[in-house]
Amino acid sequence: MKQMFEQLIKIIENANGAREIIETEFKKYYDINKQMIEESAKKMGEKMEEMKKNLPNPNDFTVIMGKMFEVMSDMVGEENFKKMMELQQKYPFLQEVSKKFMPGK
Repeated sequence: MKQMFEQLIKIIENANGAREIIETEFKKYYDINKQMIEESAKKMGEKMEEMKKNLPNPNDFTVIMGKMFEVMSDMVGEENFKKMMELQQKYPFLQEVSKKFMPGK
């Protein structure tokens, strides 16, 4: 999953935020790597569910967010996770574009 995030970050950075280019390249990447992406999304979902089961207080939003950060950092790498969050703030349309191609979004 770490390599997948690295590739997506590279696509975004190489496109300099051009939505049309990002969308086209995400689609190409998804089409080529569909099985790996779907397996990674399933694994991520399983890890998130396991994390939720082990929460001492499932209503404590701060703890939930902290645990989600831990799971994501573990799976994609802390630097990749932070970089993707920065890019999503810089280019708000990324979430919408990702939903078109990434399972579980």
